[in-house]
Amino acid sequence: MRYLSSISLGTTAGVLLAAVPTLVVLALFIFPLIIPSPFGRSEEEQEALVSHVRAMKGYVTSKQWILALSEINEMIRIDPDYAKAYKWRGNMYRNLGDNLGAIQEYNKAIQSGFDDAKIYAVRAFVYQHLGEHELSVEDFDVAIGDYDPPPFDRLPANDQELRDWTDERSLYIQGWIYWRGFSHYRLGNTTQAAKDHARTCPINPIYCEPNAARPLGNFPWYSYWDKHQWWR
Repeated sequence: MRYLSSISLGTTAGVLLAAVPTLVVLALFIFPLIIPSPFGRSEEEQEALVSHVRAMKGYVTSKQWILALSEINEMIRIDPDYAKAYKWRGNMYRNLGDNLGAIQEYNKAIQSGFDDAKIYAVRAFVYQHLGEHELSVEDFDVAIGDYDPPPFDRLPANDQELRDWTDERSLYIQGWIYWRGFSHYRLGNTTQAAKDHARTCPINPIYCEPNAARPLGNFPWYSYWDKHQWWR
């Protein structure tokens, strides 16, 4: 009985192995019908989107915002779920001076799944232009996340620390910390504003210069500059 069972199992295994090439061929033909193309687009739609993106970038380079906007509108017509296109359209509205329209587009981008730190920072800047400083601080908080900025009381201790403080991401975030301080100042949170601005000085001396802060008026973090003059 054990012998017959082993024969049966061996035969079954042999049949399955022999069927593998057939199953693979069937999969190659059937799976493309079941699994959608990336982002649920057809090949023609994907090619059209690539063409519109290329055209948009050309118009942006030459600062032809209206023409760039028309290309973005076509992208969204082709794929209403194309989250990045809403971000681009928000940028175009911002360039055209429509800050409220820009906010709406950034909201759509985030709702469609474009969860990038930079879009929160850009929306924070637009909120500043609109005088919505509480919302600006909230967005800067999201964009900055758990980033630990350089200490304000010393220079980098070694080359590795210098690289960590001056990579592209760090420089972006340090700028966001500085401008978050601006919104804190407008809200009357002068202590937090002073902390934000003091933390950006070691790596970006321009943030420590009074001229850079001229739009902010007589800001209280000047006392920090008097105490810590390593940027001079």
